[in-house]
Amino acid sequence: MHGVTFRTNSRTFLSLKSRATTLLAGHCLQPKKKISSSVFKPLPNTVKIQKNPHTNLPLYKMSLQKIREILGISKDKTNMTELLKMGINVIGTFQLPLGIATKFETFLPLALEEPSVIAGASGRAGLLSFSYQKTSTTLKVICEVPIAALAKGDKDGMWYAERLLKGFNLAKHVPKRAVTHNKGMDNAIGPLLQALGLQSSKISSLLHFISRNKGIHPTTGDPQYGPANNWELTDTNLLRGSIEFPIIELPKDIDLSKHQGVQISRHLANIGEDDSLKLTRLVGSVALAQNLAALLSLASKVGISGNHMPFHQSSENAKASIVQNPLSMLSPPNNIARVNLQALAQKLNIKDYQTLIDTTSEDTLVSMIEQGIGALRLPLSVFPLKMDGKDCFVPWAGPLKSDTLLEFLNLVNSVGTLSTEAPLPLIEGQVQVEFKKESKLSPKELQRYIQDNWKDYQSRIIQRDKSTDKSDRPGKLERMEKRGGFRPDISVTQFGKSSAVIHFSLNPDKAMGANLIDRAAEIFGELLEEDLSINSIFRILTNDHSNCIAKGKLTLPNSTFISKKDSTGSHTADEIANYLRACKTDETKAFELNTLLTQSIISQGIATGQDTRALTAALHLMASTKGINSETKKTQYGPLIQAHQTKDHIDFQIDIPTRLTAIGRMKSLHKGVQTSLTIIGNAQVADVDMLAKQLAGFSLILGVDHCINMAKTNVGKPTPYDLYYIDMQLTPAKIESLYQ
Repeated sequence: MHGVTFRTNSRTFLSLKSRATTLLAGHCLQPKKKISSSVFKPLPNTVKIQKNPHTNLPLYKMSLQKIREILGISKDKTNMTELLKMGINVIGTFQLPLGIATKFETFLPLALEEPSVIAGASGRAGLLSFSYQKTSTTLKVICEVPIAALAKGDKDGMWYAERLLKGFNLAKHVPKRAVTHNKGMDNAIGPLLQALGLQSSKISSLLHFISRNKGIHPTTGDPQYGPANNWELTDTNLLRGSIEFPIIELPKDIDLSKHQGVQISRHLANIGEDDSLKLTRLVGSVALAQNLAALLSLASKVGISGNHMPFHQSSENAKASIVQNPLSMLSPPNNIARVNLQALAQKLNIKDYQTLIDTTSEDTLVSMIEQGIGALRLPLSVFPLKMDGKDCFVPWAGPLKSDTLLEFLNLVNSVGTLSTEAPLPLIEGQVQVEFKKESKLSPKELQRYIQDNWKDYQSRIIQRDKSTDKSDRPGKLERMEKRGGFRPDISVTQFGKSSAVIHFSLNPDKAMGANLIDRAAEIFGELLEEDLSINSIFRILTNDHSNCIAKGKLTLPNSTFISKKDSTGSHTADEIANYLRACKTDETKAFELNTLLTQSIISQGIATGQDTRALTAALHLMASTKGINSETKKTQYGPLIQAHQTKDHIDFQIDIPTRLTAIGRMKSLHKGVQTSLTIIGNAQVADVDMLAKQLAGFSLILGVDHCINMAKTNVGKPTPYDLYYIDMQLTPAKIESLYQ
């Protein structure tokens, strides 16, 4: 939540901060397997713990009081005064479910919504042996697992290992697969950092940034977006994985001692202020464990939905209905960015702004995830925005500190014009196939065959789903077909001599659609095996949402930038445009800008119950080809915001992937999400178009504000990039002044 600094000597885009770190003896060190008794008390043998029937992992579903007693932790009682220090326009709180992953060198706290993240990371971590290789600025995390340990059911370990490596090879050659591969690792990394009080947008951006040239184009051999990690077979029958990160520095200037939820999480993880090396170890370890779990699920014949959905079903034991919130009465003041709490409370017809505190019960939050142990409290902010000629409010869950944002929002709302477009909600699936000698078609003939028979396959997929779905509400794909349905576009990408991946898409309407398209992909793969005598290896969605783009356009007159040194504002407008052009050729600057957009997506996404890691993965994949190398003229990582000038004004534009959802567990159970949806005017069922427009519009505002600040100080100056932490050193007087 509060910022991370990275150190590296490989590129100038990360600051080179000198700090003595503990050297690892022998350059390669095994972690301590035994947990220090000072961290938490071991579970006594007399305690009976419920286990997940699908993973045989412990579920800490006993009373929260008992859980906390065993783990030696308390409830997060962080008060509003502390949360007010973490942001601007804070009107209440937002609670995230807090769980733990086990079988690592310590308990890992995770603030998240998805149960399978914990189950996957925990389940596979028990198989892995970790070691580490440290340089002066980076840490390479390596894991190994004996091939025999991968065996399951009637399939031996080598069967799983070979399919896993074929899937990894797909990610190396097809960016549409690589982005989901990396997103899966971020499913564990992001929640870990969120729980520890660190700004996960920094690591999310870095994960995808280092992936921008890790892949290989299947025909040209040129570098392209690929997997951030690596998997290989050793000569000694071990499956070896590795990932390398710059050492993650914990911020030293921030007093988090009064945020009790963060302190609880750091207590569980046994992370102190000088434990940057250990933190980097844990990040790399949980990333590899989570990735291994995902790849093995994909490699199995059951598929991702067969392994993933039972985790959801086993933990869904709480029901709640959406209650009309008094915020539905809210209408934003004209051209006012700073919220007056007293006036706001009067507008809402409530006595105390703390009514806006998230009242989602901890029992409900714990039910959302496996091994739930409580809640982590975040500040909930709200920002008034004039968009498409109408006033609206943008909810934001998490910290935000900016010296210029409120002033810039006032300018935008008074003299600017912000227009947006929402996309058709599409999600894409993939089926990786491998041709055998007896296959009835060649890879080149496959696309024409599928195009000619696509309608028939759609019907067969729906019918098989109805006949084999064992859920309480069978026939989900049939219901989806009535709402939106399969799309006619389909394509095939060939890589290697005998491998190809089939891409198809559907419109899930207000649903997220991930489980729908995973189910469709798995059935599609089964049918292709039966019809064409080919092997289907991986069958899953892709988090490439390039066919689901929200657009934003902000027009500001040059007079917006008038100052003593610039009587017309034209010179400053030129500098801003020049800065964005510099971002196009300088990956350092593009990374900085896109990291801010990542923070915007995560914070808005958390508030409205979105899959934030899917959104940020799509953002950085799109950014991987938005720049241009000034020497080679080839595409490279670049910015998602562009500027176009006329004689008297400047236009800023953003294209941003927005595969959003308006229904689902978080919307039905989480009162904080319900409050956020009510804030934007959707008390019962959210308008996906409105969500997409706000995501694009407010992200554009943040990005342009950043570009203006950089243009005034750093244009044309090659300065090293520093990932700044959030300033929490606010006096009570300053806090009060925010609401005057």
